[in-house]
Amino acid sequence: MFGKNNVWNFLAGLFFFTIAVEIGFAAEPALPLQQQLIKEDISNLSRDAREKGNASRGALAFYRQDMACIRCHSVGDDNNKYGPDLTKLGKEATDIYLVESMILPSKVIKKGFETVVITTKAGKTISGLLAEDKNDAVVIRDNAIDGKLISVSKKEIEERNDKGPSLMPDGLINVLSGRQEFLDMARFLMEVAEKGPEYAKQMRPASSLFAALPLPEYEKDIDHAGFLQSNDAKSFKRGEAIYLRVCANCHGTKDQVGSMPTSLRFAEGKFKNGSDPFRMYQTLTHGY
Repeated sequence: MFGKNNVWNFLAGLFFFTIAVEIGFAAEPALPLQQQLIKEDISNLSRDAREKGNASRGALAFYRQDMACIRCHSVGDDNNKYGPDLTKLGKEATDIYLVESMILPSKVIKKGFETVVITTKAGKTISGLLAEDKNDAVVIRDNAIDGKLISVSKKEIEERNDKGPSLMPDGLINVLSGRQEFLDMARFLMEVAEKGPEYAKQMRPASSLFAALPLPEYEKDIDHAGFLQSNDAKSFKRGEAIYLRVCANCHGTKDQVGSMPTSLRFAEGKFKNGSDPFRMYQTLTHGY
């Protein structure tokens, strides 16, 4: 997922972050990919995706675990997902529409996939996709708890907003390596929208391409906790910068909830693989 040095820098920042140490350092990461692409003319960017993008490489990016695209989008498999089936977008799926949706997910949200936010009179906030609007209750598919259906009596609703942002995290494309990988992924989506489920099935990469590599032998002899304790404030700042650039959109911070469905909120959640330095390092290198 990350190079070795970045893993250590990231882990140093994340370790202190999860034990609620106050962040007192100003991080100045390089300009994120999203901000770079926003500055470009969308028509030129779409043309470059069509002419210079590679759909095979784009498929690899789409199915990457850290991109999480396949968790929310169907590609002709009819699974119940948080986002629309990308093979059934219809005439609206122009090249410009697809590219713009990747960069600014909430600018145009496909009907039926708007986030509904409900605040109850008891002060509880529930957000997710609208599953059913009954006469006496609203049924929400809660994106925070694996899509569980929650029924809220209309008598208990204090406020309701049906025009919430897209469930796709703003800035998710920042995980991509750069402009070319963005063009590759955009080209793949263009082809999927045009050619449908059979094409998507043919383009799905072999699972072996995503198999986790075993940790190297030397890992058994590293004092992970001791290494973290030996890091200085500069290492913490680098780790914080990586976290804010790559992970915060989905996993959130101490002050803001992440927007990706089912993503653990690192500041307060319980790590499934353990939160000690060695287990966290394994999660970063292998994924979960």
